[in-house]
Amino acid sequence: ARGGERGLGVGSGLRKVMGSSESLVRRLTLENELKGHTGCVNTVRWNNAGTLLVTGSDDTRLHIYDPYGGDLKETVVTGHRGNIFNALFLHHSGDRKIASCAADGEVRLTDLESKDVRLIARHRGMAHKVASCVDDPNLVLSCSEDGCVRMTDLRIKQRVGSRVLIRVGSDMGRVIGLTSMAVHPVNSQTIALAAKDCHTRVFDRRMIPHQPQPTITTRFSVPVVKYTPIEFKDQSEQEQQRSGLFYGATGVAYSHDGSSIVSTYHSGKIYLFDTHAHKQCKALATPLTMPRRTTRSSSTTTTRRRRGTTRTNSDDHDDDHDDDATTNQRARREQQAMLDVKMRARNRWADAFHRISSNWDRQHHHHQQQQQQQAS
Repeated sequence: ARGGERGLGVGSGLRKVMGSSESLVRRLTLENELKGHTGCVNTVRWNNAGTLLVTGSDDTRLHIYDPYGGDLKETVVTGHRGNIFNALFLHHSGDRKIASCAADGEVRLTDLESKDVRLIARHRGMAHKVASCVDDPNLVLSCSEDGCVRMTDLRIKQRVGSRVLIRVGSDMGRVIGLTSMAVHPVNSQTIALAAKDCHTRVFDRRMIPHQPQPTITTRFSVPVVKYTPIEFKDQSEQEQQRSGLFYGATGVAYSHDGSSIVSTYHSGKIYLFDTHAHKQCKALATPLTMPRRTTRSSSTTTTRRRRGTTRTNSDDHDDDHDDDATTNQRARREQQAMLDVKMRARNRWADAFHRISSNWDRQHHHHQQQQQQQAS
C-alpha cells in the first residue's frame, strides 16, 4: 500500500524493483491477523504515515487498527444503512477524519476527535469509491452506480454540500454505472474512472466547466481520453454495451508517478494503459490508438542498418501492415475466446437451472404423494 511504503521510506526506484520481484512476493508471509468485524471486510486503507489502517465492512462499522501491534484502536458507528465499500483517511487531517461510502448511496465524514459523523453526499445508486485530493484536502470525490461523480467541499456548512461533477453515459443516451475511481497522484485535477462498459475514461476537472451545458442529447461529460481494450476496439456501440454487461471494468488505479493506468475487468483480465499516449488521441469518441514510430516521407529513401541488414522506408511500411494483420488476428482470437467463455457460462447456468428445476419437481411430487397418503 502507498501509505506503508511512505512509512518505510521506500524510494520510487527501490519500490519499482521490489514490486517487480517475484521472489520477494513469494517470501511474503502473514504478519498479523486483525479481528473485530462481524461481516465481510470490503476495504482496507493505510494512513499516509503507514502507521494505521482503516477498514470498512458489511457490518456498517469502521475500525482503526494498529497493524503492527494488532490492536483495535477505535470502532466507529457510521450510520450507514448498507455495506461499506470504501473508506480512507483524508489528507492533511492528522488521521482524524475519515470519508466512507456504502451501498445506501451515502458518503459520510467521520471526525474521530469530536466523534461526529456527518452526511456529506448522497447518490441515487450504490456508492463504490471515495477519493481525497492531496493539494486540496477539503474536496472529497465519490462515484456511484448512478453514473455520477460528486464533488463535496467540506468548507460548505450545508448538510449535504455536494454537486455533480461528472456524468458518464453512452452515445446512445444510456447512463453507465461507475465501479471505481482513481485520482492522479501528481495532478489531482485528473480523474480516471472504471465503468460498467468496455472503457476506462480519464477526465480533467478544469475542462468540465467549459463544456456545453447538458441537454437531452449531450447530458454526459466528455472525457479527455477513453481507453479501450483491443478486443472491443472494432465493436459497435451496441456490441460494446452488451460486452460491458459481462466484461465491464471493476477497478482502476494509477501508478505511483501517474505514467500508467491499470484497469481490471470482469473477464479476469488486467490491462495496462500508457497515460502519455493519450496525446496521440485525436477523436475523443474513438478508442485510443497507440502511436506508431514515425518515418520520413516516401519521396526520400533512407537506409538503416540493424543486425547487419539494410532496410528502407518501404520495408518499414510492409512491417506496419504485417503488424496490423497480426494484431487483428490476435484480437479476433481473443474475441472468439471470450465468446466461448460466455457460452460456457451460459451453459453452466442452464445446467444449474435444469438441476434445480428437476429437484424442485421431485420434491413437489414427493410432497403430493405424502399428502395423498395422509388423506387416505
